[in-house]
Amino acid sequence: MDLTIVRELRQKSAQDAPDADKPPNDLGYSPLELELDEAVERGRYGQRRKVGDHYIFSRDPDAAVRAYTRGKVKVKIWFGYYQFEIIDHFTMAPVASYIVPANRQESAIYEEAYEKAVANIGAKPLIVAGDRGFSVNSVYRFNSTHGVASAFPYRRASASEPKKRTGTDLYDEHGIPRCKYCGGETRQTGFSAQGKLPRLWFKCCLPIKPDCKRTQTISCTIAPRFLLPLWRNDPAYTAMRHSHPTYEAKHSALRIQYGVGPNHTSNRPKRVGIAWQRLGAAAAMLVDWMRVLRRAGWDGVKRAVTGPVRLTDDGGMLDNILNARARRRQAGEPPPGSIAA
Repeated sequence: MDLTIVRELRQKSAQDAPDADKPPNDLGYSPLELELDEAVERGRYGQRRKVGDHYIFSRDPDAAVRAYTRGKVKVKIWFGYYQFEIIDHFTMAPVASYIVPANRQESAIYEEAYEKAVANIGAKPLIVAGDRGFSVNSVYRFNSTHGVASAFPYRRASASEPKKRTGTDLYDEHGIPRCKYCGGETRQTGFSAQGKLPRLWFKCCLPIKPDCKRTQTISCTIAPRFLLPLWRNDPAYTAMRHSHPTYEAKHSALRIQYGVGPNHTSNRPKRVGIAWQRLGAAAAMLVDWMRVLRRAGWDGVKRAVTGPVRLTDDGGMLDNILNARARRRQAGEPPPGSIAA
């Protein structure tokens, strides 16, 4: 740190007359100490952040703090970046990799990541599955407006809402619209998002009154989190909800195989700035897709099959191990390394 900064601050403090009537600040530090602290951070060319009950210093200007809490208890806290990966359901490969500072919420960057994924694959997705971080009105409304189905778990918008979904006079607890004439169960007949006003069309399953036979409609904007383009009783919705843990495992696989979104200083790039994080994520996505293309035979390379292909060529070692196990079982011998009772 440049000593001239400290000298100037000391001279400024000596020139200022003490003010006895001035109340102390909330932090309990004098103005000189606060200015010295800021000067130290500027001199070190970095930023200091409070993580839990401790302060950390980082030279990365783009990193930020993120914390997961359960009530008043902090479950997980880290300083760095948030890895936003959009995974393809068929190939289990990332179609978009979006790295942002850790303090940005998933729902706030969903639209940016969605546009990036659509630009990469050249088509809109049919269904999007995710965790509770995306179960907010803005994400549901965005997907329904673009004709995309949402498969997210229930999340309360406020503490006043019930812990589980509840129905109303318009729809039941699963978001299935009720018949406007008898209040019975309905079946979906259509959906349209033309003009950015998503609407559902449906008919009564058990018509009781003459009007029940009519085709009814309702706007998804009335309750974006409940009225979905793909109803929750559809098998495709159920399949996507149950397949979501597989996508979460892919995040860990990308971190282990390619170092995407490292969460420790030992494997984090030493270069500062978010550009290095995004470069590594883009390179990992390219390598992963090359692996998928080769495995699926989509790389255009013709390979001659000369005979049965073995996964490993161990020189007969596996056969020897299996034969030795069979001989031990026949002789009644215990496995090697076991202790007799």
